[in-house]
Amino acid sequence: MSTNETPETSAPPAGPKVFKSDGPASLTLTAYESGPAVIREVRKLSLPSGICRIYIGGLPKQFVQNSQSVTGVTGSGKFKVRQRSLRPANMTFPALLAQSIGKSIVLLEDVPNSSTPRRTEGVLKTIVDNRYAVLETTGAADEQARVGEKSNAGGSDRGVLILPITNKFRLVDGIPAGLSDLTILVMEPDVETAGDFGINLLYEAEGINWSPSYEVFYDHRLKQLMRFACYVDLPNTCGASLDASVVNLISGHNHSDAAARSAQRSMRKGVVAERMSLTASAAPMGGAAPAADYEEVAAESEDFGGDGKLYRLQQPVYLENGIPANPTLVSASGVPVVHEYHALPGAYAHLEGDNPDDLPKGPVNVKLRLVNDAAAGLGVDLPPGPVRILEPDGKGELQKTQTSEVEAHVSAGEPFSLDLRNPARDLKITRELVEYKEDPKPADEYEEGAGEAGEATEGEDAGTENGGATMHPLAVQTSVSGGPGVGTPGHEMERRRQLAESAAGESGDGKKKAKKQPKPRFAEQERRFTVLNFKDEEVEVTVHEAVPANSEFLSKSQDFTRFVAATGKGIYRLKVPAKTTHPSQAAGDATNGGATPGSSKPGSVSVSYRIKYRVN
Repeated sequence: MSTNETPETSAPPAGPKVFKSDGPASLTLTAYESGPAVIREVRKLSLPSGICRIYIGGLPKQFVQNSQSVTGVTGSGKFKVRQRSLRPANMTFPALLAQSIGKSIVLLEDVPNSSTPRRTEGVLKTIVDNRYAVLETTGAADEQARVGEKSNAGGSDRGVLILPITNKFRLVDGIPAGLSDLTILVMEPDVETAGDFGINLLYEAEGINWSPSYEVFYDHRLKQLMRFACYVDLPNTCGASLDASVVNLISGHNHSDAAARSAQRSMRKGVVAERMSLTASAAPMGGAAPAADYEEVAAESEDFGGDGKLYRLQQPVYLENGIPANPTLVSASGVPVVHEYHALPGAYAHLEGDNPDDLPKGPVNVKLRLVNDAAAGLGVDLPPGPVRILEPDGKGELQKTQTSEVEAHVSAGEPFSLDLRNPARDLKITRELVEYKEDPKPADEYEEGAGEAGEATEGEDAGTENGGATMHPLAVQTSVSGGPGVGTPGHEMERRRQLAESAAGESGDGKKKAKKQPKPRFAEQERRFTVLNFKDEEVEVTVHEAVPANSEFLSKSQDFTRFVAATGKGIYRLKVPAKTTHPSQAAGDATNGGATPGSSKPGSVSVSYRIKYRVN
């Protein structure tokens, strides 16, 4: 935005002409999940030739010191910046008066028994002891009639008044340049040719981060997500409202060196100034600002060529200070899903009594599988975040029923799933330990290792019993022979342990003892699990099972759909029929086999197997 010239009228010696820019012509914001945001601004100013001073105001209070950079200047001729400085928010009563020296002000004083204050107008010459203002009065009597206030300057005589400073005064020329309730960047450029200029700034600011969250409307009957939306929580506590034409969101943390240095100097007060020379003729790679006739437009892409992810919002966003914004990142409808049921591994329990209904019923979890492609109405990168799921009830009204999580970044074209946190209400699983037996532990559980004395048993160290002989500890070679830990208490303890073990494990002829091997003992288990379906429709349930690794299956009623012997983990995919409901009938009718009229019985599938495995 262009601004009007504001000549500086402070006390001599007069400085360069002052120009103010209170807001950007355009603003681009890049926010991170943590760390300061990166902000790019374009400030428009009309400048004369020669040296001038520019006050760039409206910057956030949470401005990261030393993060500012002039990335380019558009205009005609050369634009050389002699110096720049960053001023934090500094608008106070003393500062307003101090910056108004040499300018016209009106001091207002309360008058007892009067609602009209006494006013004294004049040119502020100086301030004494921060308590008294020295005014050169103008004697403008017509001002009294214009403002309807009592005047302390009579006639047209000029004079000097010394008055106590109050917190009520009026600045005739407005707020002095360089004072603001926000951060100000001050620059002093030397302009070769007068004209309109665009100054491209880049800086960082704390207090702006983003986090995604999802909203899903799920219709179980249609097996579709009627809405799949990702919203962005974008709070702004930087101290300034920002009207961003472009908002980029980068997943990750902004490791800002400038912010780290700023935190280290957080106890230091005052203005942080940095001087630099920016010449028009220097090449951009030399660290200088480009010439006014050079403009570089940064090309930003979602592909960093590495592991980063960038999300660009499609619409401008106004970030009001202190008010979080919630723009939409992704919105799709009619997304097809595959609804799956999974029973995870669980403990097997003995049945107390003869009624299987007494067995504890475990949960059956729900998984929704999706594909992030254009055919499903998606096909854009998805950030990780929490998901709330709403489903229509019998009246068609949406009720929040589930929560889930997009656990990791999902690339375009990648399948992913939503694991619902609440289990299915009409599906259960019982696990019964039908039989368990284990070989008894013998009195002497260990047997001697095989092989001749002094030879190694397979998988063990070679040696024989030492027969009571001991070897001198100094002759034993230890594994701790050097390094920075030699001589430390930890090194000495390790050395003594190795000496003791070596002495106890060797015979007088230097041969190691054979270690005793435990006699193998085995256990057998017969397991049975039953999946119960209280729904009105047949469902497929994936049952996950885990057995001791390398178990031997002695019998099984059904083969695993998939099984890995090395880990002992496998799955069954079972079709579980719907529940059956007995029709109403006349009393005494034996059609239902004596079942209560109108009663229902869950559909069920049982699987049993018997395994043998080593327990020692």
